[in-house]
Amino acid sequence: MEPHAETLLRKSADDRAVLDHPLAPAILGFHAQQACEKLLKALLTEAGCEYPRTHNLAVLKQLAERYDQVLPALALPLYRLNDYAVPYRYDELPAGLEVDVAALRQTVDELRAHVEGRLRALTASAADRAAQEAGPQPDSGD
Repeated sequence: MEPHAETLLRKSADDRAVLDHPLAPAILGFHAQQACEKLLKALLTEAGCEYPRTHNLAVLKQLAERYDQVLPALALPLYRLNDYAVPYRYDELPAGLEVDVAALRQTVDELRAHVEGRLRALTASAADRAAQEAGPQPDSGD
């Protein structure tokens, strides 16, 4: 696996761990968004895509789909986490907005499971291509 993809995967786990603590809803939403962003960027990295500097999960999802990395339906649509990246980080949550922390956790967990599976498949596919390009290895005669 690409080292940068491994780093992003590890950092997304750190953001996910925050969701297990009783913190303000805006903070939990921010870390859910960040975990999903890093997961998507890990997938894009491994797929060979140079992604733009963005926090917009819908943009990253569309880019993943252009690289044949279709995402499953998740507990929450990714676009619903976008506002946690910047607007809700600096402003108050809108009055009456209900933050479903269980759905935030479930969304991150579902995306992580999918991305980890795709990363394994992409890594295996890259290893297969490298072996094919190397061609048959001469017998060492042992």
